[in-house]
Amino acid sequence: MSKELKILVIEDSESDAEMITRHLSRDGVNAAFTVVCDPREIGEALRKEDADIVICDHHLPKLTSKEILEFRANGPSKFTPLILVSGTVDTQEAVELMRHGVADFISKDDLRRLTPAVLREVEAAESEREKNATRKALQRSNLELREALQSLNTAQGKLIAAEKFRALGQMAGGIAHDFNNSLTVLQGTMELMKSDSGEKDSLMGRMETQIADAATTVRRMREFYCEPQESSETAVEISQLLEEVKDFTAARWQNGERSDIKFTVDSRAGVYVWCDASKVREVLVNLVFNAIDAVSGEAQGRIVISSELSAWGVKLTVSDDGCGMSAETTERCLEALYTTKGLEGTGLGLAVVDSLVQSFGGRLSVESELGKGSSFSFQLKECNPNLRGEQPKNLKIGATVDTRLKIIVVDDEPIIATLVTRLLERLGHEVLSFHTAEEVVEEISRSPESIPDIVVSDRSMPEVSGDELARIIKEGWPTVKFVMASGFGDLMIATGERPIGVDLILAKPLSLSSLSEGLEILDGNDQDCLALPG
Repeated sequence: MSKELKILVIEDSESDAEMITRHLSRDGVNAAFTVVCDPREIGEALRKEDADIVICDHHLPKLTSKEILEFRANGPSKFTPLILVSGTVDTQEAVELMRHGVADFISKDDLRRLTPAVLREVEAAESEREKNATRKALQRSNLELREALQSLNTAQGKLIAAEKFRALGQMAGGIAHDFNNSLTVLQGTMELMKSDSGEKDSLMGRMETQIADAATTVRRMREFYCEPQESSETAVEISQLLEEVKDFTAARWQNGERSDIKFTVDSRAGVYVWCDASKVREVLVNLVFNAIDAVSGEAQGRIVISSELSAWGVKLTVSDDGCGMSAETTERCLEALYTTKGLEGTGLGLAVVDSLVQSFGGRLSVESELGKGSSFSFQLKECNPNLRGEQPKNLKIGATVDTRLKIIVVDDEPIIATLVTRLLERLGHEVLSFHTAEEVVEEISRSPESIPDIVVSDRSMPEVSGDELARIIKEGWPTVKFVMASGFGDLMIATGERPIGVDLILAKPLSLSSLSEGLEILDGNDQDCLALPG
């Protein structure tokens, strides 16, 4: 060992201390010795951190070697090796002290083992210090890596959210356009009804269609921006889903600056897949937006969304005849943060699509050639909706539960309260309507005969909200079923919001069929809270 060692010698005999230092020097040990003979200086010497090894007499006045070990264990020199040197060594006592941390025992009568023991223990201590330093460095590195990974995940989550909101923003104009068109027709139809009663039946049918279209527009937006809180896989008729994607994206390829794009849906009717429709819809919408960007600037752009049966199930494809991609871009286009759009792109559009496809067990494949367009495909499992029991129910207008129910309706909008009352009466129930929560509580409190089977309430009401009314009803009359009918119903359902005391959530606008279905579900279910989208 070439470096100079720092050796602390604790010995009450100066002659014995000199014997030890002389022996080590004669054996070629390169060392700087600190000799402590006064017991009062031992504590101060052990508090120093610069000794490489401690050589200590076994028998000391006023202090035992065991007390020195205990003192050392509580100080900065606790990892410094300690060798005891004694004129007489008791074997049993030696074993006991070894358990407390003594590295070795050397007899003063035979110091031949002293030098090898010193060199061995110093080397072992140095190795242990290096291991500890490496271990601490590794721990610091792991901590830094975990923090970096957490920061990356947070940043990625924000970027993915930003990408989704960017896509939603691109659709906002089209959604407003479709919704305003529906409202314009509705308003005009109402004005025509006032002036010409001869076409009443035809105009009523037109009004019903436009109302349904407006409600569907709002529901489409909810399905896009809200993540499902739990698995919502069901049997989905694929051609219908593709047509919805076509309608949903029309604002960009039909009504916008690219009105020359030819958009085609190629899908056989009657084919069902088992999937989460909102996720598949989001994937296809993002791929269509990507295709629209790809055909931008072309004299005539073509986009096709198609489905075809395959050996595995149903293959869905979005293709375009746009600019296409090079082999390198095709290879890397699904990588997160990779973009060819410069500052205008986040590099997350296709990465989000790929992660969504993987989330329902699929794999996104890409085919593209520069100047000839691109094609993105993934597969879904075909299913038989009859075998899975997923065939949609065909509700008959006017169908309801067998029992005539006593129902209280409360809505701060008198016209809505009256409308819902008349719809429920048409379903054969006994109905009372009120405009405030206080009136409802007062009515129910009058007598046992006043207690209803069901309360149908709006959510946003002055003074006492629907949430508070639900809590009051459940606390005072726990057998009464509480239905919350709200314009925020779709959002509540999408986010999994379940107010205390609410048995069923209905999304407005309400219809005869939605009220009928809601009462049937409520009558046959004892779950904590149910939900029925508009």
